[in-house]
Amino acid sequence: MNYIIEESLFYRTVDGTMWEIDNPENKVVLNVSTNRLLMTLLNHQGVILERDKILKIVWEEYGLNASNNTLNQYISMLRKIFVSFNVNSEVIKTIPKTGFIFNNEISIKIVKNKDTSVLDLTKELSILKKNKFSARNHSIFILILVLIILMLASFQFNPKSETSSSLIYNYNGCPVYNIKLYKHDSLIPTIKIINDVISSSKMQCDVSGFFLIHVDAHVINYAKGKVFLSYCMRDDKQHYQCRDYLTNDWKQEHD
Repeated sequence: MNYIIEESLFYRTVDGTMWEIDNPENKVVLNVSTNRLLMTLLNHQGVILERDKILKIVWEEYGLNASNNTLNQYISMLRKIFVSFNVNSEVIKTIPKTGFIFNNEISIKIVKNKDTSVLDLTKELSILKKNKFSARNHSIFILILVLIILMLASFQFNPKSETSSSLIYNYNGCPVYNIKLYKHDSLIPTIKIINDVISSSKMQCDVSGFFLIHVDAHVINYAKGKVFLSYCMRDDKQHYQCRDYLTNDWKQEHD
């Protein structure tokens, strides 16, 4: 389900992306817990939600632990995001000693849900063509797109399968898998590279998700090259949804 907030802000719940309708480049991607929190508040607009109920819906039902302090931090984060989009700072009201309520005076329109993940990937491919990348970069990008589209289409991707990926390590509780795009792929990115790429992507880890990464051999050898990162998680229907980060001129710094 998608929402239009105050006639100016589009919110896509499937991956937690929010952007200005008149300025799509100005967007924010919520992490998994923040996304669930906002969906919960929107689904109960005008209704006071007690703190314990919110903690149960957003965290406990997913096997996660959270406190009132955690909830306060996430509420504060959402408020700052709305302010950054010039939406009323009172969009989420605090009910002292009780909980929170999504302001009933805020205009909310529900938009029929569409699985836009694959469409977004196709759009990225179109942008890639317009930018006239080299044939080599173009083919590599298409291969990456095909890999992700197949995952989304089959919903049966197993990140532990050694034929396509291998576990490198855990980043803040999220497993990171190295994608092997070619038979000759043998180099594995260092933890420093992985941390730097994830930091640059500004993706946040939730324990229900995992990362897929492919790093060009040139990058590992301290030259400029291609880096691809995808953060994936399962939705309520057990379908994989992924957010992607790609750059063609990544270069790691010497220690």
